Amino acid sequence: LSLIIFFNFVWFIYAPLKDIRTAAMQYAQGNFDFDPIKIYSDDEIGDVATSLNYMASQLRDSNEYQQKFISNISHDFRSPLTSIKGYIEAIMDGTIPPEDHKKYLSIVLSEANRLEKLTTGLRELNSWNTTGPELFLEEFNMESVIASTVETFQGSCEKKNIELIIQFPPKHYNVYADKGKIEQVLYNLLDNAIKFSNIGSKIILKVYNKGEKVYCSVKDFGMGIPSDSIDKIWQRFYK
Repeated sequence: LSLIIFFNFVWFIYAPLKDIRTAAMQYAQGNFDFDPIKIYSDDEIGDVATSLNYMASQLRDSNEYQQKFISNISHDFRSPLTSIKGYIEAIMDGTIPPEDHKKYLSIVLSEANRLEKLTTGLRELNSWNTTGPELFLEEFNMESVIASTVETFQGSCEKKNIELIIQFPPKHYNVYADKGKIEQVLYNLLDNAIKFSNIGSKIILKVYNKGEKVYCSVKDFGMGIPSDSIDKIWQRFYK
């Protein structure tokens, strides 16, 4: 009878508590990928195991979101810094004539303001949750956002002799969205289109509406994406 009680104690109490302790130590060290606790009893020990597994999954998701956010910020910082550097170098070496300095300095200022917004965006880490970052929705004119973004890439287009064609609809449309995020998307699409366009080619930026929605497309005439890579374009930073 004593042996039966002893083995029941080991099997139903000591072993589960040992597994819970091991998992808790791993989670405390930041290892949220540790195998979930496999205890399926309906008693208090089972409840503790289920709660720990849920806590670990939530912490793992939060950690992944923050890492993705930092990666995005690092990626988005690179392009405006390149533009600022390029325009300042062009002004200093005389490539841009003095009469155009004001025009291109305004573009540099616009890029500096964009960097400031991205820096402010780092504070969004505090508002992250399992659904992603908080969106700051507002009403704005889509065409003005496109015009200011396109202006930033004038120097890059001139270097490769790329013709940038903008097609706006006859009617002006306002949209309700996160202006900063839309600017980032447009910036990245145009940046990629210019990078992978051939010298002397063209890029078409088109805005059109369907019903209550406004659509924007960026089309280049470069080499295109190989058919075996189409399914991979949504992988982060895949080239």
